[in-house]
Amino acid sequence: MVIYKGCHSSWRNIQSSNILVNMKLVLILAALIGFACCRPQDRFQLASPIYITRYINDFLPFQNYFYIYEQSDGQKKEESGSYVEETNPDESYFAVKGSYSYVGDDGQNYNVSYTADKDGFQPEGEHIPPSAGVKPKLGISGAALASLSG
Repeated sequence: MVIYKGCHSSWRNIQSSNILVNMKLVLILAALIGFACCRPQDRFQLASPIYITRYINDFLPFQNYFYIYEQSDGQKKEESGSYVEETNPDESYFAVKGSYSYVGDDGQNYNVSYTADKDGFQPEGEHIPPSAGVKPKLGISGAALASLSG
C-alpha cells in the first residue's frame, strides 16, 4: 500500500507541474499575440475642422421659414417653405423649395435642387437618375404635419 500511495502522490505532482507548464505557455502565447496586435499602426491624417461660414434662419410658425448655411468644406444648403392652407384642413400642406451642394469624394461639386409639396419630394440634379414617373402619395395629412411644426 505504501508503494501505491507514493506512486499516486508523484502522479499528482507530475499532473500539477504539467498544468503549470501549460498555463505558462498559454499566458506567453497570449502575450505574444497581444504584442503583435499592438504594433504601431499607420499614421493617419486628421481631417481639418469644418466651420459654418454663413448661417441665416428666419422662422414664423404656421406661416413660412427660410434658412441658408454654408460650411468651410464647400457644403451649402438653402431652403424655404410656406404653409399652404386649403379649404379642407386635411388637404393643407407645407410647400418647400430648396437646394444643396457638396464636394464629393471624387472632387466634383454636386448640386441638387428640390421641391416638396402635396406631390411629394422631387429632387433634381445632373447626377440623379430620372424618376420612373410614379408619384408617391404622402400618408400623413397636412393638418397632422402642421401640428408637428410647433
